[in-house]
Amino acid sequence: MSNEELIQAIRSIKDNEELRPLWDAMKRQWDINTRREVDSYRPLDLVDVTFKDGTKYRARVDKVNKKSINVFLIEDPYKGKQYRVHPTYVTKVTQEMLDEIEFNSTFA
Repeated sequence: MSNEELIQAIRSIKDNEELRPLWDAMKRQWDINTRREVDSYRPLDLVDVTFKDGTKYRARVDKVNKKSINVFLIEDPYKGKQYRVHPTYVTKVTQEMLDEIEFNSTFA
């Protein structure tokens, strides 16, 4: 079943009580997926945190919770500031990303 067909099937349900089991199943799966994503992070991992305005700041993982990640920023102007973020807004920094930054700064 495609996403569009699934959305149409959900829209055809007019009674909220019939939607409750679907809502509960979706919420449960969302939590499972989030926990799985959070489990891929470890304390002191180097990450990029993306804020709602689109700005990215480099950070270190401080603590891994069940559904969120505590990070502390290591770039100015917010150096040392701590945040609890959802894994959607966190990207692990890879060696390739660091090499690219070094390469670009060498030839800048």
